[in-house]
Amino acid sequence: MDALMVRARSAESMVASRSSLQAEQLALRALAYLLAAVCGGALACAFAPWSVRWAGVGGMVGLGLLFSAAVSPRQAGRILFAAGIGLLVVGTTWVIRAIEGGAASAPWMVPVIFAAFVIIGALPYAVMGWVGARLVPLHGGELRPRVLRAALILPAAWTLGEGLRSSGPLAVPWMLTAVAQVPDGLVAGWLPVLGVYGTGWLVWTMAGGCTCAWILVRRGRMRSAVLAAVLPLAMLGASVPMARIGWTRPEPFPLSVRLWQTNHPQGEKWSRDVADATAEALLDRVRRMPANGILVTPELLMIDPWQMLPATWTESLQARLAERDGTLLLGIPAADTATRRLFNTITVVGPHVRESAGPQMYAKGRLALFGERLPAKALLGSLYTRAFHWPLQDLSVPEPSENTALLYAAGHVLAAAICFETGFTRDGAQRDPRAAFIVNPSNDAWFESPRYNAHALQVSQAAAMETGKPVLRANNVGYTAIIRPSGSLQALLPSGVDGELTADVVGHTGATPFARIGEPLIIGICCGGFFLAWHLRRRRMDPLST
Repeated sequence: MDALMVRARSAESMVASRSSLQAEQLALRALAYLLAAVCGGALACAFAPWSVRWAGVGGMVGLGLLFSAAVSPRQAGRILFAAGIGLLVVGTTWVIRAIEGGAASAPWMVPVIFAAFVIIGALPYAVMGWVGARLVPLHGGELRPRVLRAALILPAAWTLGEGLRSSGPLAVPWMLTAVAQVPDGLVAGWLPVLGVYGTGWLVWTMAGGCTCAWILVRRGRMRSAVLAAVLPLAMLGASVPMARIGWTRPEPFPLSVRLWQTNHPQGEKWSRDVADATAEALLDRVRRMPANGILVTPELLMIDPWQMLPATWTESLQARLAERDGTLLLGIPAADTATRRLFNTITVVGPHVRESAGPQMYAKGRLALFGERLPAKALLGSLYTRAFHWPLQDLSVPEPSENTALLYAAGHVLAAAICFETGFTRDGAQRDPRAAFIVNPSNDAWFESPRYNAHALQVSQAAAMETGKPVLRANNVGYTAIIRPSGSLQALLPSGVDGELTADVVGHTGATPFARIGEPLIIGICCGGFFLAWHLRRRRMDPLST
């Protein structure tokens, strides 16, 4: 009997010990996920307007330590998922204001839509982290897999995650690592060569070198730690001369540019009285244009499609442009009456446009979810009718054959990018060597956030550096700016004012290395990093294997 009692007590003790161990492991995992979310939030602090780049570096190194120590692929994926959530929650809270405005009739939808936005944005990081950790599993206290994960797997996984997050119909180009380096970061000079994703991979690789150095020091591998620390320093040294190279050619004569910032709040924008007053103000500004120049308006300055405007107004507009020999790049909807579709366009009006074929138009191809496009409308149409009340929330994406590749104004060739399309230099004509400018009408009043205004400007600065072309950015509320090919600001209009930004801007033709090669190069580099890490993990001849 006593023996049975002893055995029972021993079994109870083992169960209690096992439960205690499981609870401890669960707490450690929860702590790891919390720390990963904090590291993701630190990454967000590196972007404008905060631009605390050292916080971003600390977040990367911390995330590298957590990811490299994950005991299973599932845990590794969850760590990157938590980091993605931290990045998007801290970095993109401005989205809430846009959701509140669009779904004012159903406020309960605001947290649901924001949570879905964050989760969908963080999932690609989780997927790529899980894949990378499966290629380099961690067994016991092995050092080699931790170093390979930090140096090769994490940079490739995060970069591919950014690529996935910025692809497809749900894509938004916000909070991409390399944008935090714009315009004067230490590695910003690589943007014309590697683009946003390649430069981001470079930053993560540098952070991985620091992470490896820390891991090796903790294991007493001082010589290997020194070698790992040299990698970021060598990359920084190579980055300095890159910023001094001019990859595109300046045109022989400048373009006289006027960018109009109307400063209309989003709710006021759809008022008929405001629309009529804006139409009259536009005629007056055209009358005061310099000869042979261009006037660029914000996105959707007019709320009626070009085809439905009064003929007397359009004739007066064209006559005044002819008097000044000027060209208007007008943000306005366009209607296809045959198919009953509406488009968000830049319409080019002026004497240099062949009026027999109608004004030249570029239609926006990247539409904002719930702001310009309602997904699954056939299924959720009645819900949208009750919840959303803003006009022009059901725009169409044009077919490639329907769109205009390049715009022509005052003897110059321009590539169009409406709103956040400057974050998608893979699309459209922004990389076309014939284009001398990128014209970027936008409307940041959607978000009512100075933080978003600063970050959106930073995204356009990155596009200028990637393509080697000046960006003409006309915004409703700010920032309206003229951006040089180097990413620096030639001129800037303060946010929240009604006015014009006027300057003579020199266009640049030709193509940067990134514009010629595009993103397949960095996809190959990341896949090569995965393969190299997997190959080195299988070898057993290196002293790091213990």
